[in-house]
Amino acid sequence: MILRLLQLAIWMTILTTTALNASEIKSDEAITYFPTNGYYNERSAEWRIPIHGWIYEAEYDSLWRNGAMALLKLRLGLEDGMDGSEHLKARGWPFIVDNERGKALSIAFSDTSLTLHPSEANGHFHGEVTLQEKGMLQLDLEPWIAFTTVMPEGDNRSFTASVQLLSPTGLSVISDIDDTIKHSHVLDHEELLKNTFIRDFKAVPGMSQQYRKWQQQEAAFHYVTGSPWQLYPALSDFVVQHDFPRGSFMMRELRIKDRSLIDFLGSSFDYKVSAISELLQRYPLRHFILVGDSGERDPEIYSEIAKRYPKQIRAIYIRNVTDEKASDERFKQLFTELPDTRWKLFNRAEELE
Repeated sequence: MILRLLQLAIWMTILTTTALNASEIKSDEAITYFPTNGYYNERSAEWRIPIHGWIYEAEYDSLWRNGAMALLKLRLGLEDGMDGSEHLKARGWPFIVDNERGKALSIAFSDTSLTLHPSEANGHFHGEVTLQEKGMLQLDLEPWIAFTTVMPEGDNRSFTASVQLLSPTGLSVISDIDDTIKHSHVLDHEELLKNTFIRDFKAVPGMSQQYRKWQQQEAAFHYVTGSPWQLYPALSDFVVQHDFPRGSFMMRELRIKDRSLIDFLGSSFDYKVSAISELLQRYPLRHFILVGDSGERDPEIYSEIAKRYPKQIRAIYIRNVTDEKASDERFKQLFTELPDTRWKLFNRAEELE
């Protein structure tokens, strides 16, 4: 009943209330939507629901794309028919698809639709639904709602978008992925390549159980990773297969043909600080648990976040993958202003609270 009320409010207050407009998508093109977070804007007294997706064409018959995959196979020492070939195709091909720019897509809510901004050079597109019903804030909202793409006549495929609706108050868990909940071995580049492209993803023991405990405390989840959006389908499947709670994703942009490649090769520090800061600013009354690992710069990133938003950070948990100690100089300097009860360097998930 509550979900039906929410959908009705969306239908009545959607930005575009014209008849359904078909999306500009061809039969050989596909769409991937990324889960986002709906939030309440107190200043304007309205709910805002961001939409983010990606439109592309796989082009499996492309000579240069098949050549690129052959080179990647050679780099990984992988021959046809070997274990890992299917993983490589599923995880590697999104990096070399033909991104579709300038495509205006429409998403449907019953008999109305919203036309999103045209896709950019990397195929990504964005839009936002605004709910102006003041009473929405008092509703016991369903955590997720799904929207459907308006397809051209004769195209019976279905592409849906999911948005996590968060109340202004509550608990959220911001989690890294690589070496935090999934074994990646980021510090060993050869192992990282193989673990990313040709091996089964392996979960860190006990982490999904701990995350579900937080979920039982009505925590929402946000996966903030330095991995590029091209890996979202594989990482989303990993979250489901290993029974981690459903959550929104924030990932880095990577397009081989522009400056995003140079930016991607640099540190993820600025990207993660910016992404997490935006999340905390959208939900100033929520409290957050930050979970990462010691392999790269999660401790430094979370320390910076705690300095900027001290009242919102309930706890910081760092998985120890570098054989460090909480008393080491790195951690003493980073968390010197935080009480010992607010941060922990842990080796096993059972040590978390």
